[in-house]
Amino acid sequence: MTKSYRKEGLMIYLNGTSPFLGVYKAELVGEVLSSPSFAEKLYPYNYLEGWLGKGLITSKGSLWKKHRRLLTPSFHFKILGEFESAISDHVSHLIETMKKNPRDLLDVDLSKWAIDCTINVLLEIVMGVDHVGPKEKQEYIDNVGLRLYKPWNLIDACYDLTPDGKTYKRAVAKSRAFTVKAIERKIQELKEHSERPEGRPSRKIAFLDLLVGLYLDGEQLSIEEMIDEVETFIFAETRLRNTYPMSQGHDTTGRAIAWALFQLGHLPNIQKQLREEFVSILGTNSACVGANEKLKELKYFDRVLKECMRLYPSVPGFCRELRVVLVNILRNFEIRSKAPLEGIEMAEEIVLRPKRALAVDFIRLE
Repeated sequence: MTKSYRKEGLMIYLNGTSPFLGVYKAELVGEVLSSPSFAEKLYPYNYLEGWLGKGLITSKGSLWKKHRRLLTPSFHFKILGEFESAISDHVSHLIETMKKNPRDLLDVDLSKWAIDCTINVLLEIVMGVDHVGPKEKQEYIDNVGLRLYKPWNLIDACYDLTPDGKTYKRAVAKSRAFTVKAIERKIQELKEHSERPEGRPSRKIAFLDLLVGLYLDGEQLSIEEMIDEVETFIFAETRLRNTYPMSQGHDTTGRAIAWALFQLGHLPNIQKQLREEFVSILGTNSACVGANEKLKELKYFDRVLKECMRLYPSVPGFCRELRVVLVNILRNFEIRSKAPLEGIEMAEEIVLRPKRALAVDFIRLE
């Protein structure tokens, strides 16, 4: 199966009673990514709804399009310029922590350091808090991951009675309570100031400010929808490592940083070239405040990061329910039937069912 997957670029298998078509080659994945026919998300995403609600990761159809349209102004590189100081402070704190304990640098969990730093940055620039302990988040994440690998837990009524299910509910309640407090604080803050985001702003503004501004201006964004999007943007993007691995929020930033550092540890010559570029453009000051525009000049650094993400992508896969597939499959494969037409019989007048399996070979088109 693995050999066929690598050679042909696709694989067909059953996950329980659900048929899956695994696509591997870039050109085939491109067909899925570029087609609106593949917008329906599969069942594993449903188990994230208890935590993320109907955020961008779990929502689909018109709701996904509506939220994506409303939230687009906050997803822009320029917005980082307003938070250079906050980002620099957290990175400097991480570096100082590393310097204080030299022995701890001999056997380092890069993932923990990178992800903790990332989530602290996001919490400050998005929600206005300096730090929050990850324990409750990790309790939830671990339980979702375990649930997906225990079939008897896929039934809500059964799962709710288990110790894991109770821990899951407790962690979700704590997580969403924290988010509610942050939203309420931001609503009060914006109500007390005359200047606040109005409608769908063209300028780039912080994420939570945008959400609350849309809510206060009656843009059909409820409190519950705000909670869902904040949970998705902050915690799913940074702490979703142990959940279903095809989730879109696979702790993207922190995990990418950790893998980049890991690879550079094996390539001292690349490290040297990067360090020379950093010093020549940014100088020797470790605090990069005011360096937002200069970051664009780090051309070699940009290529290195892209190569790191190519080798160890933050989102290694995703699941979609295919509704319209024939056109794109036939563009890439010639299908040769291995079962005779005589093996097909009518069942209940309109449903075609074979007496034996409908066996076919997918022959890769050159």
